[in-house]
Amino acid sequence: MRNQRARISLDEKAFMSLYARYINLNANESINWSQVQPPDERYIKNYEDLCRPVEKNILSALSQLVILKFNGNTGTSMNFDGTKSLIKVKNDKSFLEISLQQIEQLNTMYNCEMPFVLMNSFKTDQDTEEFLKTIPKTRTQLFTFQQNRFPRLSEETGLIIPDSYQISGSRDPKWYVPGDGDVFRCLNESAILCWLEEQEKSEGTRIDFLMEVVDRKPEDKKEGTLVLYNGSLKLLDLSQISEEHAKDVVYSEQFKIINTNSMWINIKALQNLLNTRLLEMDLIVGKKIMKDGTKTIQLEEYAASAIRCFEKAMGK
Repeated sequence: MRNQRARISLDEKAFMSLYARYINLNANESINWSQVQPPDERYIKNYEDLCRPVEKNILSALSQLVILKFNGNTGTSMNFDGTKSLIKVKNDKSFLEISLQQIEQLNTMYNCEMPFVLMNSFKTDQDTEEFLKTIPKTRTQLFTFQQNRFPRLSEETGLIIPDSYQISGSRDPKWYVPGDGDVFRCLNESAILCWLEEQEKSEGTRIDFLMEVVDRKPEDKKEGTLVLYNGSLKLLDLSQISEEHAKDVVYSEQFKIINTNSMWINIKALQNLLNTRLLEMDLIVGKKIMKDGTKTIQLEEYAASAIRCFEKAMGK
């Protein structure tokens, strides 16, 4: 079963919303370091302290679950010219094949219907769809959709690069993927979110947004952290603070956890925030130099930064 968007997608309203925020950047979107605090035990729970579910409750829990994976990255950093999830990693199976196998095993073992959703990008959609045509049919319901592509801005002028709307190929460098925070608007537009809500997914959860975190290792020098900001949980990206404060985060024992980008979200709570237009993520202004030397800007949102919008949120 599939629900897929057009191959080339540009939500002009969403892009203009990000662009307007960029043009009007002010103190309201900057971080007041004096308000940043490490989260205490009220907001962070150790995995070892969680109650183990009894066997009879596992089926009920799985029946309320849907697995969504961000599938928008290519394997360039791993010297692979293609979709990262299609890299063979174990027993001649790719990341994506292993994920499919795990979900199918759970559905078979517990006789449940746990859907699997993939958010592709314009860089990975074609490769992924071609791969999915080759796999045997399974009991697992599989949905795919393509997230937006937005045009890059000139760092010099702050305007869209003049020929950005002339798409020259499926990986045109003048276009970019606006971060995994795009998932919420795309889910809403594709009607997958409404379908999942009708299936009574996420019923009866006590937490509306849970972010999985791990302890920072010495090599984790670029990852953000989960903090308390003005009394609420917030994902703090290092690009949002000064270099001096970024060092405080990376090398301090106070901010020793990092975001894994694995989240558990209550669908009804998410739908309510979308319906009331109260879901707003931090705007991240990224910079990239093109091969021809052009300095560009890309406006992004991270899904994990939505944690600040949920009243019942925590890290684990």
